[in-house]
Amino acid sequence: MLLVGALTLMGCMGTTSPAVQSSPTTSKTTASSALTPAARPQTINLRVMTFNIEYGGVGVDFASVSKAIRAAHADVVAINEGYGNIPRLAAALGWHYFDIRTQIVSRFPVLTTPGSDAFRLHRGARTTDGRAVFVEIAPGRVVAIINVHLPSSPYSPFKVQKGAPAREILALEKRVRVPALQLPLRTARKLIADHVPVFLLGDFNSPSDLDWTKKTVGLRDQIRYPLRWPASAAVEAIGMVDSYRAAHPNPVTDQGLTWPASRPFVKGYNPGLNGAAADRIDLLFSGGPARATHSSIVGEAGSKYSDIVVSPWPTDHRAVVSQFKVAPAPTPTLVSVGSRLIARGPPLIVVYSARDADADSLVITPATGTRDPVISDPVKNATSGTERIETTSLRPGEYEAVLLDDDGKLLAQMVFWVEAKGAEPSLQTGKRSYDRGEAIRVSWADAPGNRNDWLGVFPNGGEPGVDSYVGWTYVGAEIAGSTLLDGKINGVNWPLPKGRYSVYLLKDDGYEILARADFAIR
Repeated sequence: MLLVGALTLMGCMGTTSPAVQSSPTTSKTTASSALTPAARPQTINLRVMTFNIEYGGVGVDFASVSKAIRAAHADVVAINEGYGNIPRLAAALGWHYFDIRTQIVSRFPVLTTPGSDAFRLHRGARTTDGRAVFVEIAPGRVVAIINVHLPSSPYSPFKVQKGAPAREILALEKRVRVPALQLPLRTARKLIADHVPVFLLGDFNSPSDLDWTKKTVGLRDQIRYPLRWPASAAVEAIGMVDSYRAAHPNPVTDQGLTWPASRPFVKGYNPGLNGAAADRIDLLFSGGPARATHSSIVGEAGSKYSDIVVSPWPTDHRAVVSQFKVAPAPTPTLVSVGSRLIARGPPLIVVYSARDADADSLVITPATGTRDPVISDPVKNATSGTERIETTSLRPGEYEAVLLDDDGKLLAQMVFWVEAKGAEPSLQTGKRSYDRGEAIRVSWADAPGNRNDWLGVFPNGGEPGVDSYVGWTYVGAEIAGSTLLDGKINGVNWPLPKGRYSVYLLKDDGYEILARADFAIR
């Protein structure tokens, strides 16, 4: 089936490792039974929101972030710049469902997809931005969400303001932003082909091709010429629809600008107050059986672009919320866990769905070594349900939860980790010293698995957030793993000069130190 191809594509080879959280007291709401064609639900109204909350939403007033989501009456929100605050935001909303790996918060159960933790673009870059999660908006019925955050620099409208010609801008966008969309587009295309409603949304850091037209030239200072912006055009090319422009087709009368918002002054960068080139860069596309019926901009008081007003406005971006008529698709075969990293003792909440064959048992086995089952429980329902797995017998380490049919055939699987009591994230290098130019192996364990946990290399003892790094790379939301630091890591002049260095595991695009290791270049 096409959906199987999409899910395999989402993770290359390997097993799924979701970072979805849910409350044990409410997790049984995810259990569902197979629906006959006659019982299939009619189209459902769903409100989807994209919201860049700027450095975790704490610069102005974190309470305004949840206030904005409530004012928008959103059902599912794709967050950018969560900075480790996704659980805090879900708690503020009173929502039980969120995914720290893709920064989704939801009123409805969130189910993860098979695949490895991160797409490896090369040894120095990993991303989870191509991964879809499923949101169960009706019993046994789902939509798919793909949350993206495209590179922010260089920002092309600034270059247009300074006189850059169209050919230079097109080349820049195709080099910087279009490659970051290839995995999301591949995933979305397969889901659309299988008639799954899919939403590809986020901070594109690039205007819409529907906004820079002959009629809008001169409407804003930076619109010097019509331009078919490659990133948004690439999404539209696979049949996805810009929901704001579907509801507001005239870019002259309804500009819908999302950046920069004129939030209150904070220490540091204040683009809205400084008059930065404004544009609509927070985009929300839909594909498959999903039709936009309405779309609004959520923002600050006093802005002519804000349809829904919240004060004080907490971020330099306005949010977009769109309402859709959707025909949700049957839940695919999968296994999803309440948390990818668990402490030994509390039960593990496992949600499963068997779409094409009856499920018989759920088996827990070590992910490496002998792989002999340590737990094997019959499932209560052959098609779908929720199981509570006792973890007291599980030693610290990496495990797989495997769904089997009555012949012992594998239906779905995923990875999770059990950590020792009181364990903290750890980091180590393969050696204490390296020859100049030699690649440096860095390994980590018990990381939280946030979307943008990262490694930063600093001069020995350097303070993240104060001192400048000499190189960095994302760890791809992986709980445990390793990577090579070499000439392909970002921001580094390779080879590193002789001297002593510190490498830090840092939390979700911020500067909170989770672990440290030191090494020398000789």
